[in-house]
Amino acid sequence: MIKAVIIILVTLFLIILFPNATFAFSGSGTGTPNDPFQITTINQLDEIRNNLSASYILMNDLDFAGSDLVWEPIGSEENPFFGQFNGNNQTIQNLQITPQINSFSGLFGYVNRSGEISNLNLAHATASGYGGIGVLAGLNEGLIQNCSATDINIGGHSDEIGGLVGINNGTILDSFATGTILSGREKVGGLAGRNGGFIDRSYASVTIEHSKYYAGGLVGLNYQGKIQNCYALGSVSAESGVGGLVGYNYEGLIDACYATGNVFTETDCAGGLIGQNHGFVKYSYALNERVDVGSQYFSDKNVDKKTIGRIIGWNEDYFNAGSVYECSYWDKIATNAKFRKNLDSELVRTVTSEDIWGTFGKSNWNGFNNGWILKNFSDNMLPIFDWQSESPGDVSYLDPENSNSGSSQSIPGFEFISSVLMFAGVVLLFGKGK
Repeated sequence: MIKAVIIILVTLFLIILFPNATFAFSGSGTGTPNDPFQITTINQLDEIRNNLSASYILMNDLDFAGSDLVWEPIGSEENPFFGQFNGNNQTIQNLQITPQINSFSGLFGYVNRSGEISNLNLAHATASGYGGIGVLAGLNEGLIQNCSATDINIGGHSDEIGGLVGINNGTILDSFATGTILSGREKVGGLAGRNGGFIDRSYASVTIEHSKYYAGGLVGLNYQGKIQNCYALGSVSAESGVGGLVGYNYEGLIDACYATGNVFTETDCAGGLIGQNHGFVKYSYALNERVDVGSQYFSDKNVDKKTIGRIIGWNEDYFNAGSVYECSYWDKIATNAKFRKNLDSELVRTVTSEDIWGTFGKSNWNGFNNGWILKNFSDNMLPIFDWQSESPGDVSYLDPENSNSGSSQSIPGFEFISSVLMFAGVVLLFGKGK
């Protein structure tokens, strides 16, 4: 009798201490990095939650259409995912994420520092939740690499909503998101709602509508995070703190990025690149057709037009410290706003469009390890990252007829170094600085 009681107590102790080790995986593999569990069905995908420290590989596409499974995110704050998931370049389609508890929402809920997710595409997914919403992960502290979320639809009145990740405190590499985010509350971004980690070589083409505060085409709030070699294409609308790339950059670094989507604000703090800046920005440019107040989304009311800018809407105290430099805009933005124009002329360098494609030539763009190249040179395309396949636009973007703010043709900032045209940027036209 005593022996039986001891066995029961030991079993209960092991269940409490090792909750993820009590279930066997129904598929092949042993769950080690060299022999990961092989996922071939939706039910096996759901089994990941039973062993959050194992390694997994997806062997084929999965389609949730017609499935009656109500998806609960894998991993929580109490029991995060800290294993490895290799999507094997497969696609999970039609996932509907509607968590029943107040937690981080996504395919994965909480990914901790040891967790890794790679090589996965999520297509036609929908998501809602209570905070920290992303189609792939609600909160990421680990590594996400070569992942995408395409044709997504996210709704709800929650904070920290991103197309791929709700909150990123880890690393995101070579990833992207496309689709729509509707009715977010605060910190809403096309790729990540809030970033306190590192994002590199990634982009978003997500339309964000009817958000409240801090909405950005890529990231809503960049809080002490680093974003580099990234871009955003989607249009963004919010009441305040809205940017083509980042809504609010607080003590973060934005390096070599650009944005092309239209930006709309209801009240203030709107910028082609960043809505509100209290951080560091360099080597970046904005290619927006419109940075506007009022719009098809908002009525024209109580707008502080001094906080609308082609690059940054409101630059907080950091301008004199040189935190924003070597950035540029394209002189084609239609807007009702008034801009500051009393910047130091030495900060402004421009060249003609002929200089881009004529005097200096394609070889001078592509011959240096500066991250930027010219592709489709004969078609007069614009400079892009060396890892991109398509240019964001062509020479038509330089047409002064597209702008009501001047007839000069300002192109992305460049400086001349040893007679070679290399990307550097210029500082031009901010909104208000405290």
